[in-house]
Amino acid sequence: MSHLTPKEAAIMRLWDTGSLLEAIACAMGMPKANVEKVVFTFHDGGDQRRQSAVMRRGSAFLLRAIQISGKRHRSVRS
Repeated sequence: MSHLTPKEAAIMRLWDTGSLLEAIACAMGMPKANVEKVVFTFHDGGDQRRQSAVMRRGSAFLLRAIQISGKRHRSVRS
């Protein structure tokens, strides 16, 4: 990614970690359309790394929800 501007590189790093376009736009303080243009211009089509990141993020959210639910359940029974 050496031919990218610093802003484009930041967008693509967020994209590769599984961030959604809306979240990237918010984090970068720019319109979603601009983020889409960068992603669709530089996305290499290799979705395996992104899919893995999205799955890890989803698993982390699910685990957190289960832990919170378990804590609530235990406190109700006490």
